[in-house]
Amino acid sequence: MKRNTQILLATTIGLFAIAAALSIGVFSIQNKSNITGATEITLYQGMTEFDTEPKSFQDLLVLEKPLIVNFWGASCPPCLKEIPLLQQIHEKYSPKITVLGVDMGPNFILGSHEQGKVLLSELGATYPAGIVNFQKSREQPNHYQLNGEFITGLPSTFFMNSEGKIIKRSLGLLQADALYDIAEALIESH
Repeated sequence: MKRNTQILLATTIGLFAIAAALSIGVFSIQNKSNITGATEITLYQGMTEFDTEPKSFQDLLVLEKPLIVNFWGASCPPCLKEIPLLQQIHEKYSPKITVLGVDMGPNFILGSHEQGKVLLSELGATYPAGIVNFQKSREQPNHYQLNGEFITGLPSTFFMNSEGKIIKRSLGLLQADALYDIAEALIESH
């Protein structure tokens, strides 16, 4: 009986240690469906920002600039507030950082792509924006990911260095100060 208790205690401690290591990033579990390489991008605005229109996230990484990827929807109230902030970042830092809006409205039942185009126009947003054709895996066919990180709601914003590594992720409305701080940190680390 005492031996069984020791085994149970050791197993429990081991499981907690593994869980703690995973939560602080000691081990990295990446899903094989990594959209930076294989996923197609179709831009509906902002193509003039590029010498050649990007067709994938990999094409954006060739620019060797940090990347802010914002997943949004036309009928998402926090997204409506965030789009003008992203436009400000685009206007101030576009030579040093790329802002990309990915319209996920239909995927989250938060507007159509047509509504997304109209909204960007009404808000005066000119940064590159469009849609992504996600490569879905058999294991998780209904989940959307960016480099193994799930897109669980809108708005979701991913801050990536020039090599495509996600440095920070934000779910929900970003405050202007935080957005500027993160953008400046990305630029400085580049």
